[in-house]
Amino acid sequence: MERKKEPGTLNGTLKVFGIDQTGASVGSARAKPLKACELILNLDGNIHDLRFFAIPHLGEWVKTLKQNEKNHIFIDCVFGLPIRLHQINPSKSIRDWIYSSKDYTFLDKHFGSAVSQSFFAQIKYFYKIHETSTPRREQEIQLNSNSVFTIHPFQKNIQTGTFRIWKELSQVLDEILIWPIDYYLQEELNVIFYEVYPSYFYKKLFNVSSRSAGPVIKYLNDYPLKLNSQNSSHINNSDFCDALVAALGGYNCLKTNNFSQFFSDEAFFEGQILTIDENSNSTNPKA
Repeated sequence: MERKKEPGTLNGTLKVFGIDQTGASVGSARAKPLKACELILNLDGNIHDLRFFAIPHLGEWVKTLKQNEKNHIFIDCVFGLPIRLHQINPSKSIRDWIYSSKDYTFLDKHFGSAVSQSFFAQIKYFYKIHETSTPRREQEIQLNSNSVFTIHPFQKNIQTGTFRIWKELSQVLDEILIWPIDYYLQEELNVIFYEVYPSYFYKKLFNVSSRSAGPVIKYLNDYPLKLNSQNSSHINNSDFCDALVAALGGYNCLKTNNFSQFFSDEAFFEGQILTIDENSNSTNPKA
């Protein structure tokens, strides 16, 4: 198959966003707003400013994006399933599963841990995977990240947030691309989602093993980027900080055009967690 062309030259016409996940519900039919950060780029593609904001509904927000601009969205969400599930039954794609979340409810609830557990349990049932099994993707094993089928511990649960994001994106699925499962599509859509693992970027960009605002602030000051008090306050919020780190990690990949990096033949179903090219200088903010 012929690969799609790369995302393009990094410049001020590109929009770069990072989004942290949450699936916690507010009532039976609404989820808590997602925390997000936009990197404001100048015409040379360098970071000029930051914008922190909340997204009540991801699908509705996507509809507000300008389709004549490239919108790169780096989000803490799983966009794939273990390839062995596809080998058991190849009848459904990842897009099929995302779309199936659109009207899914459990006990009249639309969001939250109970409905997400029910949704992913029925995926395991479809593939005849034992209910106590926790299948993992190859890259989850390599990066020691959690499977979407992992329920505990709750604070490391990616399942609830992934279900919420799938459900809201199902409304605009024809308007977005998901890298790399859509890498071979020929549609020229300008809203591109990438799966990221913020903990990985904390390690790679700031050389820290846990979430911490201090190294992030130092990194930006060294950029140099003058932070106002409001931005500093947002960075000290762990969810906004994760969104910023997701955006910075994605931005570094854009700088090095890292999207032609190797991904396996299974990526059409497993997806891929975006990582930084070990041979690049992308960890240097002045590169």
